[in-house]
Amino acid sequence: MFIFQKYATFWQGLTKYPRNLLALIAGAMALLLLLLILFFQSVLPPIAQQEVELPVSTGVIKGTLWLPLSSSSVPGVVLVHGMASSRRSMQHLAKTLAYQGIGAFVFDLQGYGESSAINTQAPHTIYRENVIESLRFLQSHPAIQSHQIAFVGHSLGA
Repeated sequence: MFIFQKYATFWQGLTKYPRNLLALIAGAMALLLLLLILFFQSVLPPIAQQEVELPVSTGVIKGTLWLPLSSSSVPGVVLVHGMASSRRSMQHLAKTLAYQGIGAFVFDLQGYGESSAINTQAPHTIYRENVIESLRFLQSHPAIQSHQIAFVGHSLGA
């Protein structure tokens, strides 16, 4: 009987103040979302992350290669960030592509992120060289199918 009284009092408090009911529902939804995230992370295929430094004529560009852990070679994609950004802005997309069976290389254009700075009046020429070297790197990587490489750029990176 005591339990039913406590339950009735609890339910009256929820229905009397709708914010309490909404808070309870939001808490239950958050718990459900957390459980779903934990479940699906254990279901995702394994991927590997490799930090890369590519020498270019004007310095060094730093990047990250995301690869699915499979026995065969996979298609690849080069992802280039936009202005006032870095490769970190494209990391989530790169990881998602790796989970889908596509190798993804993200890198910092020179003067951004961890890549070396540039002192020149024509930065777009340098950026073009950065992209070309990244494509060459991905094309020569043993885990990537050299004839199946795509390029995705955002803003300045396009």
